[in-house]
Amino acid sequence: MLLVLLMSLCGCGQSGDDPLSDLGALVANRNAGSLSLIREENPLVAVNDLVQVGSRPNQLLARGAEVLVVNSDSDSLTVVEIESWNVTREYDPGPGCGPRMLALTSDSELLVTCFDSNELLLLDPDQPGGSDAVLARLGMPEGGALRPFQENEFGQARPLAVAVIGHRAYVTLTNLDNDLVETGPGLVLVVDVASWTSDKIIELPAVHPLAMHRSKDGRFLYISCLPGVVAILDSESDEISDVVQVDSVPGQLWEDPQGTVWVADQSAGRLMRFQAGSHEVDEPLILCPGRESIQDVATNGRGRVYASCFNSDTVWSFLRGNPESSMVSLPVGDGPGALMVIQK
Repeated sequence: MLLVLLMSLCGCGQSGDDPLSDLGALVANRNAGSLSLIREENPLVAVNDLVQVGSRPNQLLARGAEVLVVNSDSDSLTVVEIESWNVTREYDPGPGCGPRMLALTSDSELLVTCFDSNELLLLDPDQPGGSDAVLARLGMPEGGALRPFQENEFGQARPLAVAVIGHRAYVTLTNLDNDLVETGPGLVLVVDVASWTSDKIIELPAVHPLAMHRSKDGRFLYISCLPGVVAILDSESDEISDVVQVDSVPGQLWEDPQGTVWVADQSAGRLMRFQAGSHEVDEPLILCPGRESIQDVATNGRGRVYASCFNSDTVWSFLRGNPESSMVSLPVGDGPGALMVIQK
């Protein structure tokens, strides 16, 4: 039965020009090093360990008929062809990179944050693989530029999230020492991608930025930080326009078409949320209670929400209009983290 289902999945996406159109979501299983697939059938169907990628997959990014997977522990970027679910090539970002997050530039080149080596990479994803695809490396700020809390007690930039608006890239700097303790405020480095130069550093009103999401209008960046806040960066002024007090350990974020910003709680099995326009905070939605961590959240553009619960190896899905009566729990692979939800 599994073989028949897999054969049917391999044929999906062949109607029309979009190979993703028949899919619901992809899930990166961090402990298993694999991808799971969720199809939006009635009921929802999950197929696990569809393809092995690398060690500790941390983000999924769609590019045409392919999915790019960044693997933090194996220092690699894996490319998976969607219709066959085969790995077609792999990129080497260099020794000690510790790649974390990806973003596509306006020229369809790839930006990669290197958490361990404190670099931002520019990579050509059309190259056949290996390390030759790396076009440029940009070192992160260091020393006094990181604005340490204590004089001469410097940490490292430790870049994490990256987002592109126009010709500029915004890179969050977690500003940590070797024990991953905050030594200065959270920062955002603005990079001119065209000239490949650092433009400015924006100081955040909190520490340890964990995730960043661009607003649906493309102007604002929602940045989750410790302790329990979301900083809102206005890309037109490059200033923090507001700070939303959420709670706990906010992680990945997603703004749905109705203007609700969903925030994954990494220390409890719940989704926090606030309104993009008013910044009014709504009641959190409890999904997987207990010693849980929601690693990612995203919606499909038509009201269906997905969230990955790391400790229980499940993805929860519901309709935003009636979450209690539409809630579904789907067993996936070991340690589900990043989601790639297909927009409808």
